[in-house]
Amino acid sequence: ALGGAARDRKLVVLLSSTWFMVPTMSAYDHEHRFSVAQATQVLLGGELDEGIRRRIAERMLDYPDTLRDHPALAACARAAARPYERGPRWRHAFQLARLWFQGVKFQAKDELETIRSLSRRAEPEPPQALATSRPFSWDQMLSEADKYAQPPFDQPSDSKEYVRTAPPGSKDQWFIDLFGFDHNKGWTDLELMLDTLKELRARPLIIAIPVDASYYEAYGSSLAAVRQYYDHLESLCARHGFPLVHFPEHDRDRHFVYKHSDYLSGKGWLFVDRLMDDFYHDRLPSSDTIADSR
Repeated sequence: ALGGAARDRKLVVLLSSTWFMVPTMSAYDHEHRFSVAQATQVLLGGELDEGIRRRIAERMLDYPDTLRDHPALAACARAAARPYERGPRWRHAFQLARLWFQGVKFQAKDELETIRSLSRRAEPEPPQALATSRPFSWDQMLSEADKYAQPPFDQPSDSKEYVRTAPPGSKDQWFIDLFGFDHNKGWTDLELMLDTLKELRARPLIIAIPVDASYYEAYGSSLAAVRQYYDHLESLCARHGFPLVHFPEHDRDRHFVYKHSDYLSGKGWLFVDRLMDDFYHDRLPSSDTIADSR
């Protein structure tokens, strides 16, 4: 939806492993994340080639209830996804005109609301320098990172010391099937996003929150199975020429994520913050995959 505004811009994509553990996003989750304004811009904008627009439209049509109250958008999504079923040319032109008018209306409303919001905002005070007793150092901050995973920043679970319940490697196939590399739609959506970023010539950094390997090992999955998840991520990002960081050195770090979820703890966020700071200031090594975040 940003179109040309994304060209040559840096951006960070933060991935959670749970997005790839289900066959597809639920209709409820899709409805609460779907933006009619952005979908309209994607279908009408000229920044994406027909192939990418077709694939985006196909995914929209997987959730017909979301489009039920937007007939013009639904008709144009069907036309983009199935051009051979487009129907009479005059009808398609009519729906495009309706969608174009709708897009203009959304943009005007957005700009007016922005103006109203800014006009009500008080004049900001000049920023004040933070008082500090020592020069800021990422190395010093990260050396003390464990304390940022303790209350009040986070609440590690006592169950982090997992008790093994299955022999090593006995659940490897279960783990691989869980991520469904060949059929879960989360991978389809990730590849579509990467293709879109490449088409727009954006400059992304892909960050994947590490899997809690200790948790899966206790339930019988080996590191070799966990590695297949990372290998798949690395392959997709390398194919598009985008750098990826997934913090494998923190797989068994009980303070890096909250419990066995893929929510970063206060410590985990410090490492991600350091990474984004390096990315912004062009301090990252120039490689397709950055496995170690230092």
